[in-house]
Amino acid sequence: MCRVEVLAEGIETPEELEWLRQAGCDLVQGYLIGKPAPFPAIARLITASSFNPSPHLESPLELY
Repeated sequence: MCRVEVLAEGIETPEELEWLRQAGCDLVQGYLIGKPAPFPAIARLITASSFNPSPHLESPLELY
């Protein structure tokens, strides 16, 4: 079986995220996960010890 990773864009609500989880979507992006920001602000977030990209995800790297 050929497995293709799927990225869903434009996720804005927890309901959309949950639907995508149940549908088996691999990756998501959108305002629910993080709003656009200039690079210096993102670099500060990533290096902060309390970095949590989204309270809606269990892991910052995976949807599951």
